[in-house]
Amino acid sequence: MKNVTLLMAMFLVMLSACSGDSKNYIVRGELPDSSFHGKTIYAYSIADERCVDSAVVDGKILSFRGTAPDTAYTCWVGISHAFYADFVLEEGEINVDFVQHTASGTYLNDEMARVEAIVDSLVEVKEKASSEFEGRGYEYIEYYYNVWCPSASPIVEDIFLRHTNDVVGAEIISRMFVVLGKEKQLELLESCGPWLGNTPDVLRKKKILKAQIPTDEGKMFADVKGTNLEGNPLLLSDFVGKGDYVLADFWGSWCTPCRMENPNLKELHDKYNGKGLVVLGVCIWDSISRTKTAVEEDKIVWPQLVDSGDSIWRVYGIHRVPSTIFFAPDGTILKRDIRGEMMKSFVSKHLDGEV
Repeated sequence: MKNVTLLMAMFLVMLSACSGDSKNYIVRGELPDSSFHGKTIYAYSIADERCVDSAVVDGKILSFRGTAPDTAYTCWVGISHAFYADFVLEEGEINVDFVQHTASGTYLNDEMARVEAIVDSLVEVKEKASSEFEGRGYEYIEYYYNVWCPSASPIVEDIFLRHTNDVVGAEIISRMFVVLGKEKQLELLESCGPWLGNTPDVLRKKKILKAQIPTDEGKMFADVKGTNLEGNPLLLSDFVGKGDYVLADFWGSWCTPCRMENPNLKELHDKYNGKGLVVLGVCIWDSISRTKTAVEEDKIVWPQLVDSGDSIWRVYGIHRVPSTIFFAPDGTILKRDIRGEMMKSFVSKHLDGEV
């Protein structure tokens, strides 16, 4: 009887091993030549740059083997800036192409390649239109919001709804959620599965959207408190809703792109100051002393509202700088996040009465 029991136990162990309880991966790739033979190559998690595996090159062949993670995630492996590949680490045999920087052979890797091809084609249409509208920033803005985004939105939503809890969904959130309205973005983010829904990126985006939706285009401005450069109390309503258009530029002295935007703001200020436009600097994540220095260096003459209490960027959901909000004379928010030539074109159209 004991022998029968022992044999049964051994059988169950073998059956368990054969049933595939341990999910394995194999990542294979061919390097351009054999000059890396005998060298150790490492694979890294893209999210946290953690080394997840290593292998010694055999001739021109690189092969990783291991136990697949419970939740697939994206990795990077390469030998130079020219020869590398991104891939999803998941169960199965994954083939990486160091020249095309792609991976195939498993469900998520194949799906990632398919989705990236779709995204690239959408972006190509947008970039072609951008070149066709060169020098006509306002027309491009109209095309972007009224034509391109509505045409891309259902495609993006359809892809995301198929991938609400995996790395493909995460890629769509990162690259293409901008084409969706803010309320639709939040709705889709709330539908994420437990893994994707609890990633830092999704949690952060949900927090930002919940602030941005009440202050989105078409909504009335929300008043907030700050100070001027002398440290005296100042309100946003001291400028907004007073009968002039207001272009609020959210910036920081430490931010190089912000400083590069100042000539465009100066051009608008010089052209329309006293003629219906107030350019307003909103200094965030900065100190008054550093802001004063930057104002002097860049010869900024328009007023500054310093976000001394960190309330302005939270109320408006500002999560990066430079960022802009263009207010109508009655305080309605007309446009958010326009810069450069498009900003100048959009503002000029309104000030010149062409809208």
